[in-house]
Amino acid sequence: MDEASQITQPVCIGAVRLADVFVLIGDHNQLPPLVQSEKARSRGMDVSLFKYLSDEQPEAVVTLNQQYRMNKHIMSLANTLVYQNKMKCGNESIANAVLSLPHFNDVNLDNDMKRIIDPVHPVIFVDTDQRPDCEETIRSKKLVNTGEAILCEQIISSLLKAGLVESNLGVICPYRHQLKIIKDEISSLQNSKQIEVETIDKYQGKDKECIIVTFVRSNNKQEVGELLLDWRRINVALTRAKKKLILIGSRKTITGSTVLKQMLKILDDKKWTFIYS
Repeated sequence: MDEASQITQPVCIGAVRLADVFVLIGDHNQLPPLVQSEKARSRGMDVSLFKYLSDEQPEAVVTLNQQYRMNKHIMSLANTLVYQNKMKCGNESIANAVLSLPHFNDVNLDNDMKRIIDPVHPVIFVDTDQRPDCEETIRSKKLVNTGEAILCEQIISSLLKAGLVESNLGVICPYRHQLKIIKDEISSLQNSKQIEVETIDKYQGKDKECIIVTFVRSNNKQEVGELLLDWRRINVALTRAKKKLILIGSRKTITGSTVLKQMLKILDDKKWTFIYS
């Protein structure tokens, strides 16, 4: 069973009862099975058979430490935060992979945008605290951040001008209503429907050459909400990109999440942060 860490126990048990031998493949450091019922979750429905057996029978677990998706810079975030630096790139080609932007040196962009999309920087956090237009608001009783959506569109447009193919680009965020705002902003771009815009949860198991993560939350109370407190969801967000990871958010706000505060510490140490003013 592939992605077994995302499947509820009843679904797994029905299949494994018919087998003499079974192999479960997954990663319980990423999101567990989606269970909407709070009562069911409180009784353990969101604990996968993969997670349960890994804890109960650790001698039966084989850990695959080599990964073949991310370059070494993107990998270093999750490696430090989650995997105790045990994860390795499968080969040198993957470790040193750089996003291809064939027209980067020819396109006319301001210095800030060039810095953001520059392939030389495989990971960059764009701090929006100096931008009052990037504060969160409530629209139709839903949380949105129009400023971050506009910034996403500007970055996407710049990447496409620099030569990135639309199907190699993805945008992910924690909140479903924000997806509509982003899609509306990019709708005028050519082939915009080839750019996959989804929630973090929907992106588990997927990857793209370049990923833009917009955290949405921006307020003076450091309120990040339940979705950004789950370190497994953050792990998914940080491990979808192959060659370029662009993170957009309010530093003062997302430090309200322990895992995001730790992420910012790593980014600062590596000089991968940028104040967008």
